[in-house]
Amino acid sequence: MCKCGMEHETAEHFLLRCPEHHAARSVMIDDIDMILFTSKCKSVPTLSEHLLLAPNWDSNLSKKEDVAIKVTLFKFLSSVQRKL
Repeated sequence: MCKCGMEHETAEHFLLRCPEHHAARSVMIDDIDMILFTSKCKSVPTLSEHLLLAPNWDSNLSKKEDVAIKVTLFKFLSSVQRKL
């Protein structure tokens, strides 16, 4: 069970919903929104566990944009003092 007491601590819960990390997640989402806003991809992907954790082989994102999203994820993890 997650420290927040709301649900099991899955990767999806931790990254996308846990209220314990709302402020840090907001910063991460703003940064990712900026990356996606400036992206030249035709179909902008939605924020998901897959977007954050997996390489985007099937996406229209460039490798540079994918790396920028992963850097943003690591900043989030660092800000909440979480290790992989």
